[in-house]
Amino acid sequence: MRGVATVCGLILFFASIACAQDERPQDVQITKGPRVESVTDSTAEIAWSTNVNASTLVRYGTDVQKLTSTAQEPWGGLTHRVTIRNLRSGTTYYFQAESNQGQGTGTKATSDVASFTTKGQSPAALPQGRSDNGADPVRILAGPIPQNVTEHSAEIWWESDRPSDTIVKYGTAPQKISEIKQKPWGDQDHRVDLTGLQLDTQYFVAIVSSEGAMRAQASFKTLGVTAERLRILDGPQIEFLGANSVVIAWTTNATCNAVLRYGTSPENLAESAQAGSGQTHRATLRRLQPNTAYYFTGGCGDNSSGITSGVAPFHTVANTRQALRFSNPH
Repeated sequence: MRGVATVCGLILFFASIACAQDERPQDVQITKGPRVESVTDSTAEIAWSTNVNASTLVRYGTDVQKLTSTAQEPWGGLTHRVTIRNLRSGTTYYFQAESNQGQGTGTKATSDVASFTTKGQSPAALPQGRSDNGADPVRILAGPIPQNVTEHSAEIWWESDRPSDTIVKYGTAPQKISEIKQKPWGDQDHRVDLTGLQLDTQYFVAIVSSEGAMRAQASFKTLGVTAERLRILDGPQIEFLGANSVVIAWTTNATCNAVLRYGTSPENLAESAQAGSGQTHRATLRRLQPNTAYYFTGGCGDNSSGITSGVAPFHTVANTRQALRFSNPH
């Protein structure tokens, strides 16, 4: 009898261990995929599944050793799907799916590195910065916009539809934009600081490709030797850009009534929109035409004591494209 009891005790002991192991949260594992579900000339959709709820992230790049770009979706779920956007056409990309913070365990699972190639002719077969028909393939979605202009400096911001060159040429006349500032290739959100500028001087800027092709232009004026009582401290910046509307905001150092003037020609800003009183100003432009270039300047105060930003462009998106929202890093 004692032997039978001992055997039964051992069975119960090991059964309890097995149950305890079954109750322990499972480490996150990729159970299916990742697989490339669709590819266009500028996007790719990657999907995979995990055994427990976990995060959804893809690391990718054109160098298998440098997967420095990321695309992700909100945490949670067993099925994961990410759309990577703004890719270059005819280009091979490498990617790795990642699901971490596995529910109840905090563990992480990563896939092997895989690849896909976007549709279209490979840009490697074309001169840098040019398309197969000789046109510049990079499109400026917003800007250039001179921001945070002071007596001796200004920040130039613009957004491109794909990673591209970050090159600004500038000068004190449209025919004399010989100064140049640039950053390494690869951004879509571009910011270049211009320093050492002259007091109370009109400047003209041009965004150019590495081959010198002009992509977009703007102008601004530095502050005078006696700093105006009223000045723009931050902006103007584009917060929302759609097919038929845009939201532009800026901040001044003192309370004033603000207005934004705009039009389809930099020489004829005939339309206007109120931007409110106070120090933070925001104008919403409506009933715009889709896929159209507009120019604007933000102003505040009267003609004698007021301030205006430089004239800068934006380009509404096409009806078939998603509206864009921009965040202010300052």
